[in-house]
Amino acid sequence: MFGIGAKKLKCVAPLTGVQADLADVPDPLFATKILGDGTAIEPTDDTVKAPCAGEVITLSPNCHAVGIKTEEGAELLIQLGIDTAELEGVFEGLVRQGDVVKQGQPLIRFDAAKITSAGKETVTPFLVTNPDRVKSMALLPGPYTGGETPIMELNL
Repeated sequence: MFGIGAKKLKCVAPLTGVQADLADVPDPLFATKILGDGTAIEPTDDTVKAPCAGEVITLSPNCHAVGIKTEEGAELLIQLGIDTAELEGVFEGLVRQGDVVKQGQPLIRFDAAKITSAGKETVTPFLVTNPDRVKSMALLPGPYTGGETPIMELNL
């Protein structure tokens, strides 16, 4: 059906919240899919959870973004908010680069009120950053419960 070597990957939502269209994210790097393809979530809680099992390959210095590489070869990025890289004291990393995580494991805690009080958006892009490895992607509608509700199915 998918050929020799084809792999399927099902991801759950990294956050509790509602789906937002990636094209509507107020940052052209995400809206135009320069950094990768996927979706976005408007969060309604304070914890990012692993969308699938994998290795933490990137954790930004202030913990506003985390990258995971799965056993299947997909590279996933979760970026909390827009233009939040300079915010300090807002994000708490619960993992480190190099950690192996399980689906649903807490990765980052954050304070959404501090993000909005700094004049930033909380909408969170969730991307596959190596879309050249993806044969097809199905996005599943929300609302989502972080670490539980299916959000994305990939054929790699």
